Amino acid sequence: MCARTRLPIRRGDPRSVSHPWLDLQHAETTERLRMLLRQRFCPPGASEEARLARVVAILMDYLRQEQALVRAAGTIQQRINRLLGRPAPRQPLTAFDLHLFYQLLDVRRRQPYLLEDLEEVLGLRMIVTQDTMEIAERTTG
Repeated sequence: MCARTRLPIRRGDPRSVSHPWLDLQHAETTERLRMLLRQRFCPPGASEEARLARVVAILMDYLRQEQALVRAAGTIQQRINRLLGRPAPRQPLTAFDLHLFYQLLDVRRRQPYLLEDLEEVLGLRMIVTQDTMEIAERTTG
C-alpha cells in the first residue's frame, strides 16, 4: 500500500520507483519550496512553521504524483518510439506538456492547473520531468 494515497501499489507502478538520487532531489525541492513560501507568507518571528510544513507536504505530494505520471508517460513514449524506430525526443517530457495536451483535447472544459496557478499568483515556476523537479522565481522586467 502507498501510505500517502492508500492505493495498492503493483509491481512496475511508477509510484513504487525509489532511488536515492530521487529522494535527495525531493528533499532539496521540499526545502526550496519551504524557503520560498516562508518568504512570501511568514513574517519574521512568526510561528507558522506547522502550517507551512503542512502546505509544503501537500504540494510535495502533488509534485511527486505529477512526476510519477510523467515517468509513466515517458516510459510509454520510449516504448512506442523504439517500436516505430523513432529517435528519442530532444527535450524531456514535462508535466506541463501533459497538461497542455489535455487542454487541447477539449478547450470547452478547461480545468485549472495548480502549477500554472502557483506561477501566476506566487511567481513560482515549477517544472516537473520524470527525473527532476525545478522551482524558479519569476523575475520582473
